[in-house]
Amino acid sequence: MKLKELTDLKIADFVNVTNRTLQNWKRPKEKNGVKYYTPTGKHNLYIGARLVTYLLHDNTKTNNNLKELISNVNKLKELTNLLEKECNSKYIKDLKEEISLIEDKIKNIEQLTILS
Repeated sequence: MKLKELTDLKIADFVNVTNRTLQNWKRPKEKNGVKYYTPTGKHNLYIGARLVTYLLHDNTKTNNNLKELISNVNKLKELTNLLEKECNSKYIKDLKEEISLIEDKIKNIEQLTILS
């Protein structure tokens, strides 16, 4: 699922809220005719709902995007190991470090998406 395909109705359905609630989360604050978003506020709930719908939404056409990310990182690790065996490059170590950083960030995202 592409991010553009996400509609508010799909998001509301996935996070189990009404579309009206989602619209309230999305609405900016207004003061003296100026609309703005504060660093904290309900609009962050909308952003989170949109992200979790993108990462975890599962249907027959596409796989769970978070699982797909994890799978792709594992494939990168395997490819790096193959490259390391076949060619002795000074860049392999840097590549492994970058893959490790990406893997850690994905694990953090995975921990955030676990519903208790």
